[in-house]
Amino acid sequence: MSKLNRQSKIVADPHTGETMTLPELAKRYGLRRTTVRARYDRGQRGMELIEQPSTGNISEAVRDQIAMEDRKRYIEEAKHTPLAMPLKQLGGSQHA
Repeated sequence: MSKLNRQSKIVADPHTGETMTLPELAKRYGLRRTTVRARYDRGQRGMELIEQPSTGNISEAVRDQIAMEDRKRYIEEAKHTPLAMPLKQLGGSQHA
């Protein structure tokens, strides 16, 4: 076992469940190793470890990708709100 693997924490990729070291996770999601390690040390786990920073030294393309992922998440969440349901479901109607 290499020195890197002995010192690195093993975590699960929040999207795939695959186990890997913190540096591998950082590389997979285009984050700095120090960012992921600091988040882990603060107790953040899962998606919190791999969230893209919204400020700081990131490219415009990464900012656009973050915005698109946020929009997709908001749309998925909105699909399950009462206002997204057909009116007959809101009123509890049994009629077609």
